[in-house]
Amino acid sequence: MNTVTGKQFAILVFIMTLTFKIGRLPSLMADKCGNSALAAVIIYLAVELVIFAVVYRCVKNRAFETIDKHLPVFASKALYLAAAAYFIMKLTLMLLGTTLFVNVNLSDSMPEWEAAILLLVPVTYMAVKGIKAIGRTSEILFWPIAAFVLFSLVFMKTDIDINRNLPILNTDIKSFLGQINNFYFWFGDYIPLMLLSVSDAGKKYVTASLAAGVAVVLTVYVLLNAVYGELMSYISEPLVKFAAFNQFGKMLGRLDWTGIIAWLAMAVIYSSLFMWAAVECLGRIIGKRWPAVAFTAGTVLVLSLVIPNLERLSEYAMSGIKYFAAFYNYVLPFAILAAAAAASKARAKKESANESV
Repeated sequence: MNTVTGKQFAILVFIMTLTFKIGRLPSLMADKCGNSALAAVIIYLAVELVIFAVVYRCVKNRAFETIDKHLPVFASKALYLAAAAYFIMKLTLMLLGTTLFVNVNLSDSMPEWEAAILLLVPVTYMAVKGIKAIGRTSEILFWPIAAFVLFSLVFMKTDIDINRNLPILNTDIKSFLGQINNFYFWFGDYIPLMLLSVSDAGKKYVTASLAAGVAVVLTVYVLLNAVYGELMSYISEPLVKFAAFNQFGKMLGRLDWTGIIAWLAMAVIYSSLFMWAAVECLGRIIGKRWPAVAFTAGTVLVLSLVIPNLERLSEYAMSGIKYFAAFYNYVLPFAILAAAAAASKARAKKESANESV
């Protein structure tokens, strides 16, 4: 049983909401949308909340358990294969994004392939240990992460002009819709959670955790605009930048390490969850877990080495492949919900037939 406590689930929701939406995405949105980046992220988050509602309904209804037991084998395996393909592709891109973060902020002398392998090791280890280990790790690290995030945001001391966020939409609707049609890979982060079941304890935290994650994302975008204005497109890893402005820096020295630790911890948990989900789906197809682990880790490693220039990774994610992400983000959750409903209907029909006999 892939069961986590309600509290662990809530923490995972917070981490999935936050991590890659406050990495390089703000600068990319500012580059494409200008001052309308805040409006762009609001729209994406609104859609993301709808997807979360579908995902959470699947979790509460134990959709994957129903699919396993009552959907025809070929249909369930096709669904698992589609999900695994997306999880592996997204895991690869986000792991490479984390590699770029490490090279920029920690060790620019390390070859990119070495950094990718070093990150893949703990991610694979946590995926192998399973969802209980991932949930427990997130629970242990949550308060340090939350403390570092708040420390970076609350005690930032620099020139802030909130009016730089206005007007929120500074272009016509048609142009704006064309500008925001690029960022699908940075969303759809809740889909791996569909494979979980949640114990009753702590379910009350889920809504608060989701709201907190969305609030932090919006706060980061507002502050980035307020601090940097039109230069926002040049600013990536905002937690690190904000930590550098911490007013305690004069007494304690450089504090950008707080932002680095917080974001890197979230990125490893995030990637571990996606790898675990890919392994779980492939394991259900082939019937064995270790071959699924080897295939997933090997595929991610090979794909990581195939992409030669990490500086152009964002361009790759915003190329035609973005429609692949859009399809999975907004179709897969509904497809799984529909498949579970069909499986439940088939089960009820079968039980009714058995009772009549």
